[in-house]
Amino acid sequence: MSTTQTYDEAGTLERLGGDRQLFQDLVRFFLEDSQEITAKLEERCAANDSTGTERAAHSLRGICSNFGAKEVVDLCWVVERRSLVEDWREVNGAMAQLRDAVIRLRSALQAKL
Repeated sequence: MSTTQTYDEAGTLERLGGDRQLFQDLVRFFLEDSQEITAKLEERCAANDSTGTERAAHSLRGICSNFGAKEVVDLCWVVERRSLVEDWREVNGAMAQLRDAVIRLRSALQAKL
């Protein structure tokens, strides 16, 4: 995966046994659920809810890891870890980057449908 890619399509397809229909189903699932999870993450972060922020970031990290979306996964990890120690300055900085990265990932995956 090059540094300009938002996700690893070849790796994802390989993990899915080359099943393009399953890949598209996974994309649809992601597009449906990622908006809700991201909204929950934003809400919990704004409330300085460390447990809620950690859980939402963990959920988002999980569904993004299906696609090898390293940037999003890494940013979710930062949000998860830093929210547990209530380092809200660090969390908010990572969240700003995470918002953009999720938008890029959603756009790239939407183009595959």
